[in-house]
Amino acid sequence: MFNYKWGLYSAGHAKLDIEKSKVQEAFVQDRPRDKTIILGDSGGFQVAKGILKFDWDNFFTPGHKNDEIRMKILRWLEHTADWSMCLDIPSFSVSLGIGVNTVKDCMAYTAYNNEWFVQNRVPGATKFLNVIQGNDIPSADEWFDTMAPFSDPKVYGDRAFEGWAMGGEHMRWWKLILYRMIKMRDGGHFDGKDWIHFLGTSALEPAVMLTAIKRQLQKINPNLEVSFDSASAFVSVARGLVYTQNEFDMMRKNPRFGFTMDKAKDDKKYAGSTEPYNKIRPGEYDLDINNTPVMNCYTEGDICCRGVDYESKTSWDSLSYVLLMAHNVYQHIEAVQEANRRTDNKDVKSIPENVLEFVDLTERVFASENPMDLIEKNSSLLNRLSKAKFSGAPRTTTFDSIVEEVPALVQKEKKVVQETSSNFANLFD
Repeated sequence: MFNYKWGLYSAGHAKLDIEKSKVQEAFVQDRPRDKTIILGDSGGFQVAKGILKFDWDNFFTPGHKNDEIRMKILRWLEHTADWSMCLDIPSFSVSLGIGVNTVKDCMAYTAYNNEWFVQNRVPGATKFLNVIQGNDIPSADEWFDTMAPFSDPKVYGDRAFEGWAMGGEHMRWWKLILYRMIKMRDGGHFDGKDWIHFLGTSALEPAVMLTAIKRQLQKINPNLEVSFDSASAFVSVARGLVYTQNEFDMMRKNPRFGFTMDKAKDDKKYAGSTEPYNKIRPGEYDLDINNTPVMNCYTEGDICCRGVDYESKTSWDSLSYVLLMAHNVYQHIEAVQEANRRTDNKDVKSIPENVLEFVDLTERVFASENPMDLIEKNSSLLNRLSKAKFSGAPRTTTFDSIVEEVPALVQKEKKVVQETSSNFANLFD
């Protein structure tokens, strides 16, 4: 099909027993390490959602069962991942009723986990990203100042964290993002730090904008990589949807810039069919799916493999979901690459005007002798591009949802897309 060497795997969904993981997750554990890069997520999101549970009353008690959770996650990350997130308690946890009441609580819990990881890690087993959260500029500044020492080799030697990850409003408020990048640059915080990850950012607009930031950061540190993660390609299939076309058209009445999805073909009567899966079935499935190298491999029978004699609501089995997810991932990657190419060509017919303005602004900000003044002067543009959830940041947006409770996809006009019952339904809770 295709090869893509980068991936993210979360401890929140993994088998933390390493011996069992070697068997049940062999595709990850036995991968060719010289040809792949796995970013390990510590499970902070699952902690915030209450799925991975800590005893908050005894959080700071040495030897408590909380330490067992920390140790399992730490050793799994070291065994599995090339780069790993530290075990942060996200700042948005305060709104979810899990027993974390303030952003300062999140900060204190994260700082304790960071110290615990620093003291118990095996240097060199995996490289850690120091996660920066915050719900507004003051809390984000306080968070950064609190966590920055964990990345300082002068403080922790070879146990210091090797990179950075941006969470909270750092992953969706572009004024704060540019502000933080400049503050970190001027403080020398990218020196010797070769990875920065932006959490939960999936739409094409931020993909292009992060590329612009990456190009400026690599002038400071040529080895620095910028990444972001997206569950959209997977969540959509779990809901019975498939990527069809990537659209770049800003000239139409309703401009399109993103992934188009539609209801995936799911019917038991296609069991055993050797017709292409993306064959249009008039009146039933009018799927205009890109002829990608992935989709071209699939027949209707490959996906709709359960016939009428099989007692189930769907014609799909577990492999069907995996195959369609592979197609969606390919489409997603192609969309990001094409969006960047069109941006480089300054294609105003394909790329939103404010995204092109951001790319130009980013270059000017990094070259400016007064970058903070330039950021402030362009607050209106940066706020229009942002989707922020908390009181310290703007709430407007020009693009689809970035928090992936709902896939950040363009849907066809005047069409109700029904979700398909799925045994993957709880995979992304």
